Amino acid sequence: KVGVFVTPGKDDADRRQRFIDTDIEFHRAFLDAVDSRILNQLFSGIEAALTMLFDVQMRERGYVTTMVGMEESHQLHADVISRFDAGDATGAETAMRRLLQRSIDDATSALAKLEAQR
Repeated sequence: KVGVFVTPGKDDADRRQRFIDTDIEFHRAFLDAVDSRILNQLFSGIEAALTMLFDVQMRERGYVTTMVGMEESHQLHADVISRFDAGDATGAETAMRRLLQRSIDDATSALAKLEAQR
């Protein structure tokens, strides 16, 4: 995910899709670390919906053709990883909750805008 953020792609559409794909991989990696068959099955079931949701969230943050608006997302993900790598379970949980809340806020705002356009 960090590599996609800091390294320009062949084109912006490709980079944007890679950013979404690595976001999915990021969350799958945490579920794999928990080693929960039930959580992995649930994630598999909602993965397509999450991909669409990440797209909506990125549009809300301003990233349609460039990486505008993704700096905060990048930092929130980095915070989760750094706390996890440090063995700080409480800090990792707090960082993940911040990341999820930001995602919820972005999705809510984006979906409200889509609804208003109807």
